[in-house]
Amino acid sequence: MVRSTHDQQNPLRIGHRGAAGYAPENTLGALELAITLGVDMV
Repeated sequence: MVRSTHDQQNPLRIGHRGAAGYAPENTLGALELAITLGVDMV
């Protein structure tokens, strides 16, 4: 379980299915790109 840390100044950026707008969804490439783009969670 994760404690809620909602912060309007610094919202969480979540890469659902990776960087789906740039690579095929749910692929290793999409996940790696999401991390490179700086998401907080995939």
